Amino acid sequence: MSDTCIVCNKKVFNIDRVLADNKYPLHKHCFRCDQCKTPLLPTSGTVVNGKPYCKAHAPKGGASGGGSTTSARPAGKSYASGTGMDPAKINLNHINLFTIYSRDDSDKPLKVSEDKVVVKIDGPGPVDVVEVFDNGDASYDCEWEPKLPGTYKINVAIDGKPITNSPIILNLGGGDAGASSHGSTATEVAGQSSASGVGLDGSKITAGAVQLFTIHSKDASGKPVKVPESDVVVKITGPAPVDIVEVFDNEDATYDCEWQPPVVGTYHVDISIGGKKLKDSPYIV
Repeated sequence: MSDTCIVCNKKVFNIDRVLADNKYPLHKHCFRCDQCKTPLLPTSGTVVNGKPYCKAHAPKGGASGGGSTTSARPAGKSYASGTGMDPAKINLNHINLFTIYSRDDSDKPLKVSEDKVVVKIDGPGPVDVVEVFDNGDASYDCEWEPKLPGTYKINVAIDGKPITNSPIILNLGGGDAGASSHGSTATEVAGQSSASGVGLDGSKITAGAVQLFTIHSKDASGKPVKVPESDVVVKITGPAPVDIVEVFDNEDATYDCEWQPPVVGTYHVDISIGGKKLKDSPYIV
């Protein structure tokens, strides 16, 4: 396997390496759809005729390494879209609708029984309506009604497996459509978010003392976006068990983390949002 990025033809080091279709090395910043320029992950992109593409723009029937577009994904290549997942068009206290498209690994429509399409929505308050309707054409409409402004997380699964763009994180503002700031997948949020502070700077850390760093949550466009505190997860491993790992929501799309390294040594700080790792995680301290 080559250590040269197939896009820029420059050497790829492990810290910045991603494999498309489990075999084509690229720099993380080079793994973007050749057509729409969307940043990609191994689960959301492929390589066709030597170029990376998202699933929506991948040429059909292209030569691999040109890669194949039929690599297996959770729930095939199923996805969801519609105004009911677009915060600019969602109204609070109204029924909003989006559509789930069931696809197999070759991106062909695949009918499943309605009871296998499950939608769960978490937010600042109870969601009154979550109903799924089988359209009879391998698509399924979902209706839901958010009552309060705040952050919502929409999880969609088919036969127990998450679809490709699940979960969707929505930050809803006031009652009128367009009052909200963002609708991004957890992958997009984690890909834009970062962490910084003295608690990640080995030259300023003292063993046995509580250290602090800050996680900055951002949406797909790089703007600050609030997520539930429970979605921000920090795991630290090192030469000895870490005594304290606590995360605090600052209510401004930043999250402080306190931790206490018991002894001198190298620690790995893994940070994720919505189950997806931050772009620079793990941080080596």
